[in-house]
Amino acid sequence: DGFNRSMEAVQHNFTPGKSLVLPSDTRFQPSETGYLPYSAAGYGFRANAFAEQQAYYNNLYPGEGNTAYSLRKNSSDGTLRQTTDYAPGKSQVGQGRGIETQQLNDGCNCIPRWHLDASGLPVSNGFYPLNELFGSMIKTKATDGFLPQRKIIYKNKDGRVVFEQLADSTTPGQTYTYLQTFYIYNDQGQLCYVIPPAAADNAMSSGSISQQTLDQYCFRYRYDDKGRKVEQKVPGKGWEYFVYDKRDRLTFYQDSLLRTQNNSWTFTLYDGLDRALMSGIYGPSGKAAPCCRHTLKIPTATAPIPLFTT
Repeated sequence: DGFNRSMEAVQHNFTPGKSLVLPSDTRFQPSETGYLPYSAAGYGFRANAFAEQQAYYNNLYPGEGNTAYSLRKNSSDGTLRQTTDYAPGKSQVGQGRGIETQQLNDGCNCIPRWHLDASGLPVSNGFYPLNELFGSMIKTKATDGFLPQRKIIYKNKDGRVVFEQLADSTTPGQTYTYLQTFYIYNDQGQLCYVIPPAAADNAMSSGSISQQTLDQYCFRYRYDDKGRKVEQKVPGKGWEYFVYDKRDRLTFYQDSLLRTQNNSWTFTLYDGLDRALMSGIYGPSGKAAPCCRHTLKIPTATAPIPLFTT
């Protein structure tokens, strides 16, 4: 339109002889409306796209009414910043069942600040100062006397999630109880630990996490000098290893089960356009895992080709 905003998108020949049309509402209004795309015969600009879209979905879903659109309402006032999102459909936007997102500030000085010690283990040496974090509370509409479901997320100034709370109880007449999760990063901003609710309460009270708790409950990640994930461990599973080539393509992978099978690795070979050409299992004659990660090569018809750098 005259303000350089998209008012209609048409994908030609979406199906033989038909186009996929996506109309956009460009009116200046506080509520943002997003319309679902529809299929129409022919090509080019559709002058009556909104009427055609409504007729298309009324014919496709006769009982839904004119609800083939999503809606975002700005419900902020002088004391809070809040938006409400409604999904398409009679049971959602048609009945006013939206998801509210309210912006919060950390005003309790009670969220631990985690960092990694010299050995790479997470420790807490205090709490985030007041208003240091940016939070948002996501909640659904209360129904049938139950408390609305809640999820609270806090992010640091770099936009990384550091703390998350999920309401564990929505029983009428009770107060909220929360399941807590911590996300711990290294100095480069890479996610190194995820402390789930099973370990979060004890970690919050003690300010540290034992090795047994890390092995049993926590998600752990390690990276190389190029920021690529080279090791990870999830609860109930052994360490997994990832090896990349000079173009940062994943070429070798090994989990704890493959290590018991003659220390084997799965591999993937690529062509010049980064398309996978071959995959399989490679067994480097029982060498130890740390050695293999620095020496793995896959032979071709002419010569062995090193597939990664360290």
